[in-house]
Amino acid sequence: MTLGQCRSLLRPFLQMPQARDFLAPVDPVALNIPDYPTVITHPMDLGTVEQRLDRKEYTDAGGFVRDMRLVWSNAITYNPVGTPVHAAAAALSAEFEKRLLATIEPAFATG
Repeated sequence: MTLGQCRSLLRPFLQMPQARDFLAPVDPVALNIPDYPTVITHPMDLGTVEQRLDRKEYTDAGGFVRDMRLVWSNAITYNPVGTPVHAAAAALSAEFEKRLLATIEPAFATG
C-alpha cells in the first residue's frame, strides 16, 4: 500500500461525524481526566496521523496503519463499554479494517 493510498484511506474518517472525538489530541485537563496520561502512554488522534502524512514522517504504510489502530485501541482502552466514545471507536475500528482490506486485497489478487 502506498502513502497516497493511506491518505485516501484516512480522508473519509476525517469527515465522519462519529469521528469528531478523534480529530485532535485528548486534552486531559479540559476533559477533567487526569489519569489519561497514565492509562494511555502512547496517545494518537486522526489529526496527528494527517500531520504525519503531510510531513512525510511515515516511511511506509505500516506506520500509518499502526497509528490508525492506536487511535481506536486507545479510545476502547480508556472509555468503558457502553459509552459513546467506546462505541464510536469500535465501529470506526471495524470500518477502518474493512476499508484497509479493500485497499490491500487487489494487490494480492493480481499476484
